[in-house]
Amino acid sequence: MLSVKGLPFFLLVVLVSSQSDDIPDKVQTLLTLLYAVNIEVRGLLDVTNSRCPCLDDVTLIGNETFQDVQCYETKVEVFRNDLRATITFVEGLKNDSSTACPERTGSLLVASCDSPVVSEVDPNGAVQNGFEATTNISGWTVGPFTNDSFEYDYFSNNPFVLRCRLIPDGPEVILANSSVAPLAPSASGTGIAYFAPTNEIYVAITHPDNAASNGIYAFNRTSFPNVRLVFPYSGETGSIYISGSYVYMLSNQTVLRIQDGETAWSTVVVWSLPPIAFAVQDSGNLLFCEDSGALYLYEPDGAIYRQLKQPVAGESCSSIAVGPDGSTIYYAVQGSNMIEVFNTSAPTAPPSTLEIATDSPCPILLLDPRNP
Repeated sequence: MLSVKGLPFFLLVVLVSSQSDDIPDKVQTLLTLLYAVNIEVRGLLDVTNSRCPCLDDVTLIGNETFQDVQCYETKVEVFRNDLRATITFVEGLKNDSSTACPERTGSLLVASCDSPVVSEVDPNGAVQNGFEATTNISGWTVGPFTNDSFEYDYFSNNPFVLRCRLIPDGPEVILANSSVAPLAPSASGTGIAYFAPTNEIYVAITHPDNAASNGIYAFNRTSFPNVRLVFPYSGETGSIYISGSYVYMLSNQTVLRIQDGETAWSTVVVWSLPPIAFAVQDSGNLLFCEDSGALYLYEPDGAIYRQLKQPVAGESCSSIAVGPDGSTIYYAVQGSNMIEVFNTSAPTAPPSTLEIATDSPCPILLLDPRNP
């Protein structure tokens, strides 16, 4: 507990606040002011020592012997002692700030298909407050972002609705729903990704009653509702991922890809079991997780498979996400509140773990795009 005698320092500090939102910067601003006050107090003691020194040693405070407690110089000495204790305390705050209260950028966000609540885990594994969407999230992606905020876009089904929200504390708008042409009432979203070159949200959609209308649709973010079919696909659509100029899509056991200007999908790999989720590294390598709980890395050049996680009885993958460094892989388990973290640069190393606030039967991962 800080001494009441220390209050004048904080009254001084609030008059000159740091313009930065970074906690270490704010604490350093506080320390700079306290150091300046300390210098002035030392100067004051130099003057009192020559003009009005206390004559008798009568009081022991801590490890220091002070003069007469009613003496002016003694009062200044006690004030200086409190100040130095305050400086030591604030220096500790600065040293602890990066771990005790880390930046929230770069956090892992965890949604659930059965709840609108979104959990948030910061880069050091601490659970943050999170936030709540308007409805349950069936799939989501990160849109445009700045250092201060980012947009996420998500869809829900039955009926299909695509929404956009700004984080933190921004408004949420509906970009389109299944009543907007060329969609049909039966539309069901299966995958979502942000396509930066056209500033559109791509959503893979299946129409159970009309396979000819299946494919990837582009949703305009700035003029809505405005929907167009960009990549038709006659089969069953699945989750999608954008890497480079290619749009990748999972369809049952097959991962396909296509890019602007092409009219036919090309096969990247056919898996032995239908993957639950997949992701693509910048190198073009693919990551898969499946119902057995296994996690694999596939290198198309050479058709090489690497197993990052072995199957676990009773455990099934729910979602995976690739960190901004390209090698960190986040793996969510169905019905669990634990997130496993793998590193493809060290594929034999055991994973670390992060813990979210509550269990979810279907956790869906997303990364805050702002690097920590």
